[in-house]
Amino acid sequence: GYGAFGLVNPIQALGRAMAAIADFQVPNEPKTTFNVGRIGGGTSVNSIPFEAWMEMDMRSADSAALQSVDAKLHKAVDDPVAIQ
Repeated sequence: GYGAFGLVNPIQALGRAMAAIADFQVPNEPKTTFNVGRIGGGTSVNSIPFEAWMEMDMRSADSAALQSVDAKLHKAVDDPVAIQ
């Protein structure tokens, strides 16, 4: 809330991560897909949430392509947290 303004906000960090995820480039062949399908967190509009979460689906016929998306995901999640 008001007194905690400026503290790390997990939902804002998650939003930054999701924006980075939306920009992922993946190969057409082998077919590789990803999707953030669920998000959540927070308890009220006037408090800094103590957590934020998302569920992401990643699929590929090629394990190297899947590992590449996974590495991009970890960077996308770690970078916004480090910034805050």
